[in-house]
Amino acid sequence: MKKIRNIMLFISIFALSLICTYTTIAYLITETSPVIGTFIPEIIPTGDIIINNQISHNLGDDYVIPDNIKFTYEIDLGEEYFNTEVFTSQGMIKTDATGKLTITEVANEDIIIFDINENTEVTITSKTSLPGFSLTNNTQEIIVKPDLSATLGFTHTYNPTPVKTDNFSLTGTKTLNREWTNQDTFTFVLERKINNEYQTKNILQEKKRKKDNQLKKIEKDITDLEEVINSLTEQLHSEEVLNDYKKYNDITKELNEIEEKLEKKMEEWELLQ
Repeated sequence: MKKIRNIMLFISIFALSLICTYTTIAYLITETSPVIGTFIPEIIPTGDIIINNQISHNLGDDYVIPDNIKFTYEIDLGEEYFNTEVFTSQGMIKTDATGKLTITEVANEDIIIFDINENTEVTITSKTSLPGFSLTNNTQEIIVKPDLSATLGFTHTYNPTPVKTDNFSLTGTKTLNREWTNQDTFTFVLERKINNEYQTKNILQEKKRKKDNQLKKIEKDITDLEEVINSLTEQLHSEEVLNDYKKYNDITKELNEIEEKLEKKMEEWELLQ
């Protein structure tokens, strides 16, 4: 019996060793939710730049600024914007290799540069030089703040030099939507503002008046010169002068000079006819 027990014990140990060698024991546990990681790139806050492009003058509310009056600005965005397209009020514009761009706009129209990164140091310079216009500060600088619009004011003061009627010419063009006829006539009217009131002058009448005054003055000069010539001629043929060689030469020289002046005055008179 003892022998048989030993044999059975050996068989049990052998079977258990086989189970441990070729069998994997698994344990069932509760399932967990998956962990998902989302990577979001850094969003740099931006701000806008507004160039307030204005004209100041003392010509009154009725004065209309011509459409051909335009102002050019250079915007320097720095090394962060080398060869970069930026969005502006005039569309997409690419900066140059130094981070600069140039924009031209008519008077009283703002220029806007959108979405410039915060802390960008921006330099704006007015590049326009027009007769009669002056600007106190040609260059302004600003540091962009996030989610804000920074406004820089450039006010060009218009103070033209007064024009005198003797140093300018005025022309006008009348456009017809039909053929010209011999009966057609047009009169252009010039208005001048003095003490906030317009004074109207007919250009043709003013031109005729000026021409008549010039003719009268030249005619008077011609008359005066002719009188001098007659007087000198009489002296030249007098017995006293004919016997005095020096006097004769002096009067002859003076007479020639007066005759030259008379000739020039006659030419001026003919040009005005």
